[in-house]
Amino acid sequence: MSKTKNRRAKILAIDPGTRYWGIAVFKGETLHDSAVKVLTANDSPANRLAEARGVFHALVEDHAPDVLVLEKPFFFWSKQAHLLDTLIDELKSLSRRKR
Repeated sequence: MSKTKNRRAKILAIDPGTRYWGIAVFKGETLHDSAVKVLTANDSPANRLAEARGVFHALVEDHAPDVLVLEKPFFFWSKQAHLLDTLIDELKSLSRRKR
């Protein structure tokens, strides 16, 4: 990719969590949008993952990024650690399918 095209790339950056996601959208080096997405499904890990998939698909459709950046999560011992690990794997898989 040329330097000129790189400077205009649309970048979707996600700091995923089991409850909150930090979202930033850049056009080149300029911050275009930022938000915090709140995952509300509390009844089961399966429903939380399903909700996360939906949020991810909506973000990709809304912003049509050229580049996806997923922040590597800071893992600590908690009940949610396994869910977060599964969520990250799922986001990587979905992004590969969406290219």
